[in-house]
Amino acid sequence: MNSNVLFKIGDHVLINKTGEDGIIKEVVSVLGMGNNTYLVSVKNKNRMYIEEDLSLIREKLCVNEVNIDDIGYLVEIEDKIEEIIKDLKLVVSNDANICLANAVKVHAYLVSMKEKKNKKMGSTNNVILEDLYNGFINNKADYVTYSYMFSEILKRLNMKVYNIGAKDEKGDFYVTNLVLIGDKYYYFDINLDKEILDSSDDDKLVLCCAGIGYERYTKFFTPLCILNINNSGKDEELPSNIAKEDFDIDFINGLRDL
Repeated sequence: MNSNVLFKIGDHVLINKTGEDGIIKEVVSVLGMGNNTYLVSVKNKNRMYIEEDLSLIREKLCVNEVNIDDIGYLVEIEDKIEEIIKDLKLVVSNDANICLANAVKVHAYLVSMKEKKNKKMGSTNNVILEDLYNGFINNKADYVTYSYMFSEILKRLNMKVYNIGAKDEKGDFYVTNLVLIGDKYYYFDINLDKEILDSSDDDKLVLCCAGIGYERYTKFFTPLCILNINNSGKDEELPSNIAKEDFDIDFINGLRDL
């Protein structure tokens, strides 16, 4: 990234004068801090703004080197995330109960997600962006994509969430999530709940793998480290403050409709 520009391609920005938001599509010219110009996608239309007219809402999705040809996919994903947050009535809060309700609602949404028949196929060399596009736009996901989607939504709510690399009982690689609720981290395994739902004769969704402590979770999986999704640095060790016991299953399922 050029050190003389404040924003980069893919950043989500606020248009200060109008209160609208958009995605940086292109750095048009570098004229000096405050005067740099950007092409911004706002409501599917391209507009030109100088730097001082914009404020950063959040950096781009956790994907490296978003090319200009991929911006359309990025905008669709961002719009879908905003739609999910609105539809699920998710709330930005430091309150542990609200954070737990947010995580449970997103978990249930992703578990219940059914793959679309008429898919919108995208073509990109960015593996993570393609996974997220397939997940958010086509509702097509596997254990890795579920983990990415879950963390991306919760990050919009300023929640602390990690993608965790693990091994299953067969020693195969696996990805799950840890979410900070209060002062403890809990496991949320969307893929496992999805497998349980798909193998059941009952269509009623009962979450079994949300808000899980390490005592039960590690009977089935061996968590290894916090994944650096972009492979741009060393993977981190697991946090030391992982809860031992689960949240009560009835309490968890009761949070979905709040």
